[in-house]
Amino acid sequence: MKILLVNPPRFEGMPICRITRCENIVRESVITPFDLLIMANIFRDNGHEVFFIDANTDSLDYFQLSSEMQEIKPDVTVFHASQDCFLHDLETAKIAKLIGSKTVLINWTFKTMIDEVYQDIKEWVDCFVVNHSYMIDIPNVIENLPKVITENTKYDFDKLPLPDWDLIKDFRKYYTRVKSISPYAVTTTSWGCPQHCLFCVPTDTLITLDDGEKISIQDVSVGTVLRGQNSENKVTKLYKRKSENIIKIEIDGGKILEVTPEHPIYTKRGWVLANDLNENDEVLVDGE
Repeated sequence: MKILLVNPPRFEGMPICRITRCENIVRESVITPFDLLIMANIFRDNGHEVFFIDANTDSLDYFQLSSEMQEIKPDVTVFHASQDCFLHDLETAKIAKLIGSKTVLINWTFKTMIDEVYQDIKEWVDCFVVNHSYMIDIPNVIENLPKVITENTKYDFDKLPLPDWDLIKDFRKYYTRVKSISPYAVTTTSWGCPQHCLFCVPTDTLITLDDGEKISIQDVSVGTVLRGQNSENKVTKLYKRKSENIIKIEIDGGKILEVTPEHPIYTKRGWVLANDLNENDEVLVDGE
């Protein structure tokens, strides 16, 4: 089979990170899509012909991407879609369908609303993937695609192959905030967070329970059920640490958030570290 792996075009000229759980706009970096290249290695080992288009890095628009896809004429097109520009990224599937290709869309964010999203995209997407082990699961089902992949497959991370870096045309096009570090590439040495989360808030921060009651975070214990995006929000572990740096974020209306500098805050421009917030950023607070 001809397998085409696509990193879709930029959104309004801005680079997008679409790697694993990092599905957001990142103006200051262009990151190597190592997860697609790991899948490329597996696809090749399974005897498939693999093509790779990094429209994000090469600054291709959808007209240019369409031209390249028509030349390849893939049997299956695999691509990521970020929550920050989901409908924009979905254009990749629409082009693939026009040239007779099946499509596989990868997205972590919509795991809590799979059915609703799938109903909206099923016209263009053959397989909607929302699990964490997609790098091995997609190659295993590529010849008989299910409608949705949600369950994670247990596997030995140490046996995951290296990315097929030969598919990268020019490493000099990838960069981080520190532009002098070039050429460079990103890969992964673990899955999940081996050091556990370091994002912290002061002990008197109020946390909303599943029933709507608010309590101080210092009163949370193992077994406490918190309000969240899904039904599985029971606390299983607690972590405490001392931090000399606490940032106070004042929001219109007088509300103040206190967090450590590396705590991610959801804004209209995506997830942003508290230390990187701008004065006019609009942030999501208590679902508003």
